[in-house]
Amino acid sequence: MNEGGVHNLILYPFRFVAGGPTVSGALWLLLLIYVFWLFSSQLEAEIGSAGFTGYAVISILIILIGHLVGTGFLGRGISPYFLDLVILAAVCYLNPDQEILLYFIIPVKMKWLAVLIFGFLGVTTLLNFSQTGSILEFYEPVVGMLSFFVFFGSELIAQAQRRMR
Repeated sequence: MNEGGVHNLILYPFRFVAGGPTVSGALWLLLLIYVFWLFSSQLEAEIGSAGFTGYAVISILIILIGHLVGTGFLGRGISPYFLDLVILAAVCYLNPDQEILLYFIIPVKMKWLAVLIFGFLGVTTLLNFSQTGSILEFYEPVVGMLSFFVFFGSELIAQAQRRMR
């Protein structure tokens, strides 16, 4: 399947079933759709329907434009997984002390889940940069997470200023 096609907007939920229609693939797809719905509905309850719609539209547009620009000029696009990550980042930012059950067993606070996921993203990006030496390794994570900083940037700056005082 072409990574840069606009058809990925329609086929977005089905990108997880790469091995074809199998029982394990269908179960995995259902689990991921449920988790995406769970975090999205929680974010919508926190910031309201209009805020969530704006956040989702901004995220989709930034990721789509970044992907089109990246594949057209830089030879690298942006993975649609970043839509999941910006929603997770928003939920973790708004509810850092909320606990979820990782693997339905291990209680983990959202702030530590965010540290784990985004730490892994940062280490992976730095390892790719150290292997290739190309600054383009930072393009995907920076543009992919840009919508989070567009939407919550003023709050982050205000918090940083309050802490400095």
